[in-house]
Amino acid sequence: GYCYGGQVVLDLARAQLVPGLKAVGSMHGMLGAVKGEDIAVEPMGATRVLACHGALDPFVTQEDVADFEADMSARDADWTLHTYGEAMHAFTRPDKTTLTDHASGFHYSARRADEA
Repeated sequence: GYCYGGQVVLDLARAQLVPGLKAVGSMHGMLGAVKGEDIAVEPMGATRVLACHGALDPFVTQEDVADFEADMSARDADWTLHTYGEAMHAFTRPDKTTLTDHASGFHYSARRADEA
């Protein structure tokens, strides 16, 4: 999933709503987990998680990244987080190249998109 879709697939994996779900991938998605006293932190089973994140993404804070790492570890998940230096939000989208995009926190990086 990309952007909001990236959060959706992470939440699907967290909730284990899809029986037999083997893996999810989040590209510049929101990483934060739903928080609250009534939210159970359950093991994620065999679902593998890959999250690709831009280090300069203004929509995902360092606290969000730390929370993601702690949440995945607490769930005993098989997870990988790739953080790409100099990458902003939407770094895989070749249409995000204008000055307005950049000022809004979006910017395509061919190099980082190829790596992801």
